[in-house]
Amino acid sequence: MCIRDSTDPARVLLADGDMALPLPSPCAIYLDARPGSRASYALAAQAQPIPDAGVTVKDQQWQFYDWREGPRGETAGAPRWNEASLIGVFRGDPVPGQNLTFVLTWEIAARPAVASHFGLYLLDEANTVVAQHDGPGFDSTQWRPGDRFVTFHPLPLPPDLPPGDYRAGVALYTWPDIIRAALLDGADMATADERIVVPP
Repeated sequence: MCIRDSTDPARVLLADGDMALPLPSPCAIYLDARPGSRASYALAAQAQPIPDAGVTVKDQQWQFYDWREGPRGETAGAPRWNEASLIGVFRGDPVPGQNLTFVLTWEIAARPAVASHFGLYLLDEANTVVAQHDGPGFDSTQWRPGDRFVTFHPLPLPPDLPPGDYRAGVALYTWPDIIRAALLDGADMATADERIVVPP
């Protein structure tokens, strides 16, 4: 690879490691320039470090990784917008006063005509939003059909959040006009987690 290849926007994707991790199909070479970020931990767990290919910048070691996509499972029932489907959800345990981190995996169907942002919402039994996290996630100008990406959502739970059952909803919306995009079923929010129990 020459230096021109590593700066060509058609071949290089950039992401903030605390917001997102792109997963190009079928493989990718990563330079982890944010040691300690959420993406950095994901790469260490799922990708192969390339031996003797690190870069030392001041007091940090930036590591190169080789990642290859595994077999794709069935995603026909996944919530789908025109541009992307939500194909995976992982979350931590809810503790009032702390962040409840969600890790969402997406599959791209099309590049959006306008910039897209993400909203994640914790809803009570009356569908009232009690916590939310919004942000650009993985920059939608870099979306390529067939690729996947992961977004990280630290959902700040109120310290006085009452015990009970909650659910998580996720939406895509245009930026900067903040209009929610409709899913293919006509709804403007998908369920990311049907039942989140906050203990007493």
